[in-house]
Amino acid sequence: MKIVGKRRTSEDLTPIPPEEALRRAAVLQAQAELLNPFPRPRGFVFKARTREEYERWRKAPVQSEPLVIAMAHASSLLRVCQLLNEACAKYLICGAQACILHGLVRTTEDVDILVETSAENCQRVIDGLAKLADGAARELTPQDILENVVVKIADEVEVDVSMHAWKVTYADAIASARETIVEGIRVPFLGLDDLIASKETYRERDALDRARLLELKKRTPN
Repeated sequence: MKIVGKRRTSEDLTPIPPEEALRRAAVLQAQAELLNPFPRPRGFVFKARTREEYERWRKAPVQSEPLVIAMAHASSLLRVCQLLNEACAKYLICGAQACILHGLVRTTEDVDILVETSAENCQRVIDGLAKLADGAARELTPQDILENVVVKIADEVEVDVSMHAWKVTYADAIASARETIVEGIRVPFLGLDDLIASKETYRERDALDRARLLELKKRTPN
C-alpha cells in the first residue's frame, strides 16, 4: 500500500479567518450532536454564585427525550450578537466561541459572554437576550448578573453571562479585543492573550484549549 500527502489533523493550527472557523465548527458540532442527541431543557435561567456550583450543574445528567438537533452554531452566535448589538450592550465573546473565532475549531454547546459591569449595561444585556425565542431572560434583573459568577440563560441558544472570564474582566480586555463582521453582524471577542489568560483554570478542557491556543499564537503572524 502506498500513501501520499498529509492527512489534516485537529492539531493543524494553521491560522484561518473567523468566518471559515465558525463554518467548520458548525459542521463539527452537528456531527457531535448526531452522536449525542440529548439536548438540555430550555426556557429557564440558572444562577451560580461560585464556579464550583456552575460546574456541578453543567455536569449533571440531562433528563430529556432524544432529539436530533440541526442548529448551526455559527447562527447561534450571530443571533446572540445581533440581539446584544441592537440593545447597545457592551460585551465580548469569550470561552469556546472565542477559541473558534481565533481559528481553534472545536465543539461547544453554548455562547459565553463577558459583560461590562454597570447596572445599566447589565439591563441592556437582559433586554437583548430577552428577545430569544423563549424569553427566559425576562425574569432576570441586573442584580442577578452582578451577584452571581455565572448566569446561564437556557433559551433557543444557551448563553452564559459573566463579569469575569476566570480573572479577566471586560475592562481588562476591551483595549486588546478583536472584532469581525460575519454575515453583516459585528462580533466582538477576546484578544488572543486575554483568551489564553481566561483559560488558566482548573478545568481539564481549559488546559487543553490553553495549550492549543499557545501553539496557535506561535504560528500567528504578528
